[in-house]
Amino acid sequence: MAMEVALTDTFEYIGLARLLITIIGCGRKRDQFDGKIYHPNHCFFAFILASAHAAIVGSTTNKVTITGLFSYSDYGGGDVIITTDSDISGCEAGYWLRPTDDGFEQNFAIAMSASLANRPVIVMAHNDQLWSGSAGKYCRLDLIAF
Repeated sequence: MAMEVALTDTFEYIGLARLLITIIGCGRKRDQFDGKIYHPNHCFFAFILASAHAAIVGSTTNKVTITGLFSYSDYGGGDVIITTDSDISGCEAGYWLRPTDDGFEQNFAIAMSASLANRPVIVMAHNDQLWSGSAGKYCRLDLIAF
């Protein structure tokens, strides 16, 4: 039986958490933040608040076959769209890659190799980061594996 997973992705919101922590003064000395002292629990709640919204979705057991690769030179500086023979809930149109993301070259290489070899892959994606280049639900790819 296929098992769908949803994992909290705290890494996407670390920047927001740092901003919240700075705003409420976590880890700062009294003289470094307007002379105010804040309770340590505020730091914990700021981190939880910042990290509670993002999710990575996909199946760790079901493999999909890539049906299309599309590269848009005029949109996003080279965004790549990946379509597959089946989808993940919330990512019905497919997946997208941003060329400025760390690991873009490796993820694109795996997608290209799998497509050319007609080899199934495992896909995990951010269902809260939809591609703005289409009305379709393309989720930002997080993981692709043979």
